[in-house]
Amino acid sequence: MYKSRCQCRLQSPVVRRHPSRSLPLQRHRITRRVGLQICQALDADISPDGMVVLPVFPGSSVLLPASRGMLRAFEPKFMDMFNRLLDASPTKDGRGARFMHILSPKVAPPAMLDSSPPAIQGLPSIGCCAIIESITTAPDQSLIVEYSGHRRVLLHLVQAVGINQQNTNINDQLDKSNSNTNDIKAVLHAAGEWYDDIEPEELDPFGTVSSIYAAERDVAGIVQQIARLSRKLDPEASRLPDALVRYAPPSNSGQARPTSYDALKAAKHPAATSIDMWRRSSTTNSGNIPKEAHADPYTHASELLGRLRRQEMYSFAAASLLQLGVPEATALLLSRDTAGRLQFVLEAARPYLAQLSAEAALKGALE
Repeated sequence: MYKSRCQCRLQSPVVRRHPSRSLPLQRHRITRRVGLQICQALDADISPDGMVVLPVFPGSSVLLPASRGMLRAFEPKFMDMFNRLLDASPTKDGRGARFMHILSPKVAPPAMLDSSPPAIQGLPSIGCCAIIESITTAPDQSLIVEYSGHRRVLLHLVQAVGINQQNTNINDQLDKSNSNTNDIKAVLHAAGEWYDDIEPEELDPFGTVSSIYAAERDVAGIVQQIARLSRKLDPEASRLPDALVRYAPPSNSGQARPTSYDALKAAKHPAATSIDMWRRSSTTNSGNIPKEAHADPYTHASELLGRLRRQEMYSFAAASLLQLGVPEATALLLSRDTAGRLQFVLEAARPYLAQLSAEAALKGALE
């Protein structure tokens, strides 16, 4: 519902880089560390040397963390790939299995293949680790795979592996002059490392962490207004995506995201009284984290430990509400600036919010 109406016409966010984390890395050293025998690590997501090793599915759209997708696998090589993931999964529907989702070189913007980080053997070097939610068989025996974006990956090595698990030369499998997924005659496997946002202090040593909190609170406020106005215009409007609730700022979680304090208070546990006393104290208040974010000591500890990851995921979850083209989605995928993505969402969502407000006011006047 939200995607169908919210159009994004802004310029792509600028990808900032920190000099201490220049890309690309020294790939010849990484290649030696990973080795050419990816086949030995196909049954494990993380290799002994810390590399993420996953089978690759090239899609026609960009998968962002915290967003959801669905695909139909009908080619034998991809049906075999997902059947193997299904067999290795402890659940009957393949839930929890992982694969690497990358943008097909056929539709990838030239900047994604030519700029830093450069392409890996003709493929975009940044992909997204996807977690499978379910694998079902369609009436025509093809596989319907539902999945969600988990975490970005910087690819260092790609290798083609045939259905019979025999190692093949990727140069014989990929026609670089015409990068088309149909030219790949074997399933690709990739080895890489996580590609997360740069910490705000490193990205902008003169900035403050609180600016990200302010930006995400503004985004959360707009998201709630969009949801309220959409329900007013259409009482049967769908609710917000789960990721927006899961990664929402603590001060904006409301009843949709109960905390441990709520459970203790409902159970009349003595710990709830201790939390009330803790809330009245200012000894735990940090200069960087707004005090209203301290719902209880457990939530506070969780926020301290996982704040950067939560904020990164929330910026992607909010961006999933927008109708993004391939260039805009690619820029968001490459960006390592949480604040930049949040500002991008703010600028894109405000015109849509104004439109919804006008429609709701007109509807109210005519009723």
